[in-house]
Amino acid sequence: MDYVGGFNPSTGQTAFGKPALDALVNADPGVTEGSVLAMEAVKHPIEEILYCIEQRGLTPDKDDRTQLWQALSVGQIEFITANTTITVGSDPSDDQPTLQDALDYLADKLIAPGALVTLSMRAETHTYSADVVFDRPDVERIRIVGAALTGSFPAHGDFSLVGGTTAPVYSGAQRAADNALNDTMVRSRFATTINFTAGALRFPNGMQSLSNVLIDGAVGHDGLVITGGKCNLSNVAILGGENGLVTVLTSITGSNVVMSGQAAEGLSQKASYLELAGVVRVQGATGNGVSANFGANLTVSSTDPFQSRGNGGHGVALGWSSSAHIPGAQVDRNTQNGLWVIGNSSCYADSSMVVHNGENGAIASNGSFIDMGLANATSNNYVGAAHYGVQAVHGGHIYAAGIAGGTTFSPSVNTIGTTGGFISI
Repeated sequence: MDYVGGFNPSTGQTAFGKPALDALVNADPGVTEGSVLAMEAVKHPIEEILYCIEQRGLTPDKDDRTQLWQALSVGQIEFITANTTITVGSDPSDDQPTLQDALDYLADKLIAPGALVTLSMRAETHTYSADVVFDRPDVERIRIVGAALTGSFPAHGDFSLVGGTTAPVYSGAQRAADNALNDTMVRSRFATTINFTAGALRFPNGMQSLSNVLIDGAVGHDGLVITGGKCNLSNVAILGGENGLVTVLTSITGSNVVMSGQAAEGLSQKASYLELAGVVRVQGATGNGVSANFGANLTVSSTDPFQSRGNGGHGVALGWSSSAHIPGAQVDRNTQNGLWVIGNSSCYADSSMVVHNGENGAIASNGSFIDMGLANATSNNYVGAAHYGVQAVHGGHIYAAGIAGGTTFSPSVNTIGTTGGFISI
């Protein structure tokens, strides 16, 4: 719409353009003749306003003076500048019924630096049949908080782990029985459950934090997937699903994280860093308890040592230049090796209990290093093949000074083995 100026009766012409609009003047009786307002000066703006309203799909209403704003405000970004809590749950008083609805509500909003949005989940089971994906540029300013736990976070001693301390190796039937008991126990501690019948909870760019939540994984789907950015996890349990916690190119901190009963791996890390404290436990996975690859790192405080127990694969599997710092860890009753460290990886497991595993207690291969220190690596090799408490092959090196008596070694200590492995004490 161009600027519309005055109408000149003597010429019959209407002036257009900014100069013509600027030339409009009010009448000053006896001094200045006022401008004659052209018809277009009224008609054109009204036509343009109506066009804007109708193009947005609205029906012009003479009694509604907000329609132009409605049409213009669609797609406009609103900034959240103060800390905001959005309640999520089935009660009519809740702000949004689901996490997905909360995401939809936030879709045309940006959270300003310094502000934090808390998604406060009601104490109930929230069920989802598809991925819930937090993929936003400001996701580091969003946190998900479940209701307060109904009891204390599960301690290591609260988990069932029956049998497997003598040959034969801890069996699949024993694993299934313990998983069922542990499932019931863990559920009893949480008020808020995110249940997936399909899909997973996904943070492609991290998340500020996730706390006080039990994630119920779906068959064939992972539980929690974090593939970028950073996130703090506190009081989080993941039951079932394909893999429990999957991390890729991310940095995770926090405390009290449990993975139990996965069909594949409890913790699957790729090129990611995890630094955790409190109760950190992986139990009852059909595959490896922990699988860390491509430069991944797992660090768990020795105050309440890490446990990987009763898994169908390796207790802790490190490959492709990955590392673990797990002093005092309990790694036992895994079907394969307790510690399986290959591909220029390293593991600090001083004072750990690496016992009752089906194959080796610990094996270092392909230029990898394990510091066993004062560990106990007795009572392994339940599958009846040529396995040992501690084994180094293909250029692997294990430091075992002070390791418990009765541990078997291959090669003999302070001797380079036929494949270049070395165990030093």
